[in-house]
Amino acid sequence: STHGAWIPPALDALVHSMLAKEPRDRPATGQAVIQQLERIRSAVDGAWAGAHLGQATGPHRRPGSISGRPRIGDTQDMDPARSGLARVLVADDEPAILDLLRLVLERGGYDCVTARGGQEALEMLEGGLAIDALVVDLMMPGIDGVQTIDACRELGFSGPVVICSTLASSSVHGQLARLSGVAFLDKTTELHRLQELLDKHFKKDGT
Repeated sequence: STHGAWIPPALDALVHSMLAKEPRDRPATGQAVIQQLERIRSAVDGAWAGAHLGQATGPHRRPGSISGRPRIGDTQDMDPARSGLARVLVADDEPAILDLLRLVLERGGYDCVTARGGQEALEMLEGGLAIDALVVDLMMPGIDGVQTIDACRELGFSGPVVICSTLASSSVHGQLARLSGVAFLDKTTELHRLQELLDKHFKKDGT
């Protein structure tokens, strides 16, 4: 079986140390475990992406570069070198999830900009950031995912939205039913489908 075969040696070694029979061979504290995880996080993300996402693809051109339709903030692109790519704004209050989603999207041929929460995402848009798609967590401190989506729509954003959350109850889906152009992914099991959802939209849109 290839289940777990993607796990890099550094993570495997950390897990084995945590399960060591002798206390002296285990990490001294929970904080020590967290620090070690932070040091190897990039390697873990890269190994996971290589195993679950296949080959890197793209680039995906932004809709305005094909059809002539402007996108929000086009005159104030924050990264002119990547302004021709379809740009995805990701809002989540978990840094590890932001890093993983950036990796997924950049491997998929997208320009990715991250925000640590809904408030920061809105400040970016109000400051002139141009985006073509929005990926947002549902539960965030301050401005939650639904409020973030509503505020982005009020600012003129009409592109696709993907909610990545661990909350998949019927009540949550009922709350999202009124929102147009919104897809839902369980971020504990379905992050590998994010690129697929966005690819379908931008290919349909001519990019």
